[in-house]
Amino acid sequence: MFSFLSSFIPQRITSWNLRVTKIHDPKFKNYGSIFLPQNILLELSQIEAVYPLIFSLENDGLITHSGVLEFTAPPGFCQLPEWLMQQLFLLEGDVVKISYKNLEIAKKIMFKPIDYSFLQLANPKIVLEKQLRNYRALTQGDVIVINYLNKDYKLEVVELVPTAASITEADVDLEFDMSAAPPTVSPTQQLTSNINQSSSSSSYSSSSSSSSSTNQSNINNSTTNPKSNYFGSLTGGYRVDGKSAPTTTTTTTTTTTTTTNTTNTTNNTTTATTNNTNIISSNNT
Repeated sequence: MFSFLSSFIPQRITSWNLRVTKIHDPKFKNYGSIFLPQNILLELSQIEAVYPLIFSLENDGLITHSGVLEFTAPPGFCQLPEWLMQQLFLLEGDVVKISYKNLEIAKKIMFKPIDYSFLQLANPKIVLEKQLRNYRALTQGDVIVINYLNKDYKLEVVELVPTAASITEADVDLEFDMSAAPPTVSPTQQLTSNINQSSSSSSYSSSSSSSSSTNQSNINNSTTNPKSNYFGSLTGGYRVDGKSAPTTTTTTTTTTTTTTNTTNTTNNTTTATTNNTNIISSNNT
């Protein structure tokens, strides 16, 4: 008897499989809510749904939660912001499972900025609190996107109690995970760093000048005797028959340099002797 009557009682549907399309309106790109078809609102009116409505979104074991903006999506479709699609690895046309949920209110929320420049804002906590007004629920592990002064910032929900919670009426102090934040540089350390960088730049300039002078001297020497420099560089190599060529050019150059140095030494000795003779002659006079 009861089974016969139950076939006429409408079933309360709280889960739907819908195809995904992306929200293209830039005004909603960083919202934590979605667009759903009107039939879902009609089906929810048959149960004691708690407002604001919150839904879970599931794809291949990945789960997150969101609110709803409007019930104006085409039948069989839901419209998601891009960041939420990335969270669930969804593409347009994929099917996502959406279920109505009644979540507890959050008791603790901790965020970890992906880009720590967010913490350098004048008051990052106030900025975050204002942006979270566009969200109805959070899930631990979410990476949300907020926009401030035309720049997007990503923040990961690293701790949430409970792990999926409503934040609409949550009276909770937002916390930031600073475990991986870069160390703060004091003004004294910054000044010392600037001085060291300036000294390094000066040393580099001096070295560059010295190196340029040496290179210029080498260029002048090669310009004075280009023929000797050219043939002096042709050491080693191979003959036409494939055997290694003798390296006589280097030896000749070395011998010539040695002979030149000996000649210079002899000339210096002769000059010294002449100077001594002149001094003796002057003393005799």
